[in-house]
Amino acid sequence: MLQFSTSQTPNIGYEYNPSLGDLTPQREEELINLIARQIIKNGFENIAELFIGALKNYGYPIAHLTLLPIAGLFDVFGINAFEYVELFRETRNAERLLELLRNPKLDM
Repeated sequence: MLQFSTSQTPNIGYEYNPSLGDLTPQREEELINLIARQIIKNGFENIAELFIGALKNYGYPIAHLTLLPIAGLFDVFGINAFEYVELFRETRNAERLLELLRNPKLDM
């Protein structure tokens, strides 16, 4: 019979610990503003609203199935993708991003 020990986890290059990546409300706001600025700067408001609106209720699985597996690769570019995984785990953050795209602030 095969037995698996929880103390021996395979090394996949990085370790994800959700308790370490909790974002402060200020950092959430910074990331949402950063994403909104980039979307508006590149003229992708309609596309972003379509995709974010359609997928916002599935943020937790999407963040874990798409962003998490490649998050370690973004370190090469100086991007902490684990923050984005944490950000999009919560549906409210997708809603806040959509609201900001619909009504952009001048001081973003």
